Formats: sequence, structure tokens, C-alpha cells
Amino acid sequence: MKRILLGCLIIFVGMMIIMDIRDYVLGNHLTSVDSSFAEGEYTDFTDASNEMKSLLQDKLGPSEQYASPLYKLPDQHYLRLEMHGGDYRRSHYLLTGFIEEQDDSMVKLTFPDKDFHLIGVGDQFQQKSWDIESKAGTHHLSSGVFSNSDRLEDRLITNDEGTAGLQLSTTLKKGVIWINEQGIWLDRGNNKIGMNEEMKSYQSERAAVKAVKKEDFGKLSGVLKTPDMHFYIFSRQVNIFNEYTVLPVRIKGQEFIAGPFEKFTFEDDSGVNSDVEEKVGGIIYKLHFQQNAEKLRKYPHHLQVDDMDIAVEVGGGH
Repeated sequence: MKRILLGCLIIFVGMMIIMDIRDYVLGNHLTSVDSSFAEGEYTDFTDASNEMKSLLQDKLGPSEQYASPLYKLPDQHYLRLEMHGGDYRRSHYLLTGFIEEQDDSMVKLTFPDKDFHLIGVGDQFQQKSWDIESKAGTHHLSSGVFSNSDRLEDRLITNDEGTAGLQLSTTLKKGVIWINEQGIWLDRGNNKIGMNEEMKSYQSERAAVKAVKKEDFGKLSGVLKTPDMHFYIFSRQVNIFNEYTVLPVRIKGQEFIAGPFEKFTFEDDSGVNSDVEEKVGGIIYKLHFQQNAEKLRKYPHHLQVDDMDIAVEVGGGH
């Protein structure tokens, strides 16, 4: 009996040693990160993001940043979800953090989720999912094999076959705005902020603009005038972000029709090449935002706001 027990003990110890060696070789035993020295206030989003990269590199070496979703909170502060990945031996880890704007010259970096999440070993993605809570809402992260019900726009990274990877979806809190890849402001129902406003007729163009303009539009940067529609471009800067509001006024004889407007946010000094097609008052038009473009596309109706070129093309209406 003693020999049997001794044999079982030897087998158990041997298995533990093998598992420890396997975990060491694969590097899949990291659990959490000491983020206390990195959490705190910084002058802008770039400084805070760089500090998070340094924190990750101390553990994993070279890291890469995935898509960083941007949100606007009901208090008008910006909040960005930072997702950085890195390799430890043969394992791939993900670390998340949040950068929140405090004022025009201060942001705060926090780590509600302090865990290193193992999302892949070798060329295989781990099958797992988890949630992170923030002021913007609930962020649902998952890795592994994709299902037919998964949305393509939620995928952050994929394998070569496009069958597995990492994805993110977010359930927004009431009043929170999400800024998509084109810079467009969207509400929790995925509706474009301002574009569902009712169109009304005014006796003058000035009266139309005054009635629609809101306090947070910022300063008037210029007007793009086409035969059927005039586009008023407003801009304002918040920390490292530039906000633009496009307010179209339909010109129909002596009638001036307005109501809808569209809001955009782009990061300062970043490469922007965003094209958006809309339809207002029966007029189809395309907006073009170009910033730091290697080869600027030229349009007849355009204006320059600092380093951002904003243009409009008006198509046929019906």
C-alpha cells in the first residue's frame, strides 16, 4: 500500500514539474500588473498612453497598441479605452486601461482591470471572454474562434484565416457618445448625433443658422457654398482632440431650410482620411476630411482649418 501511495506521489510531483516547465516555456503564468506607479494625472492623452506602453514593456518587452475606442461622457469629458498587447515567451497578453480627460491640460490614467489577459499561445487564440466596467459603459472582450453571430466591425485582431482573434463590443450608458473610425459621433442606438433633427424653414440664412447652432459647436471656421446648399463648418479644440460640426443649410429659392447637423472628432496631428456620404433635404453630399495627407486630394469646395482640409462634394437629389 505504501508503495502504491509513494508511486502516486511521484507521478503527481512529476506532473506538477512538467506543468511548471510547460508554463515557464510557454510563458502563460502572468496574472496581474502593479500599475500603482503608472496610475495618475498626465498633461495629455499621448503622455498617458506612452506611460502605459512603458508599463507593459517592463513585463513583456515590445508591445503593440490595438484600436483605442473614444467616448464622450455626459460631463463632456473624453474617455479612451487603451488596449495594448505584448508577447511573453510564446504567449500573447492583453492589458487594458482608461485615459479620462480632466480638463484642457490634464488627463487621468486608471486601470480598473489590472489583470494580464492571456489571449493566445503560439498561433492559437484562447477561448475566453470577460467584461470591463467604465464610466462609458460595459466593454465586452472575447478571444478565440469567431461565431457567425459576431460582427465584423467588432474584430480587433484575427488569425491569417480570419476564423479567430480578439474582438470588442460596448454597451453604452445613457448619454454617452461613441466616436467611430470615421470620427462621427454616435449615440447608444448607433444613431448619428444631430442628423435626426427636424428640418424647418426660415426666412433668412442667418436665422436658420442661429436657430440650429448650439453652444458646443465652437467657432465658425468657414462656409462651403454650393448652388443648392451652404455648409457651415464650426470647430473647437479639447485637449488633443479637434471637434468639427457641419451644419448644412438647404437653399430653395427664397426659402432656407435647416435642422440636422453632424459632429466629428479627430485627434490632433494624426493622419486622417475620412469620407462620409449623407443626405439632407433631398440633397446627397460627401464630406472629406484630410489631415497630414501625403498627397492631398483637391476639391473645388474646401477650406483649411489648421492642418485639417475639409471639403464637400454635392451630388444629385430627388
